[in-house]
Amino acid sequence: MNEKIEITRGYRVMVDDNFHYMDESYRECAGTFQNYEDALAVAKNITLESVVENESDTAEETFKNYKGFGSDPFIQPFGGAARPEENYSAWTTAEMLAQLIEVERG
Repeated sequence: MNEKIEITRGYRVMVDDNFHYMDESYRECAGTFQNYEDALAVAKNITLESVVENESDTAEETFKNYKGFGSDPFIQPFGGAARPEENYSAWTTAEMLAQLIEVERG
């Protein structure tokens, strides 16, 4: 028997679509988590997958593609959950990942 646990306090990973910038009708929920670390891991994974999907010849082109077409996850505390000291930035992470991919390619 599968019991569904309702989380009343925690973190939601919400995902915007960069192609539809500022259009919340394209926003999706990628999951709800009791702790920030789990939410952060999911947000980072979504960003990584999106950067890889938008990979191009250079880090600059990859990041440009990501900003135009990628997934933009962010973390939303709810139910009185503590706000993190620093908000997760998918764009900052994507830019760093694009540079790492270019370095790895050599």
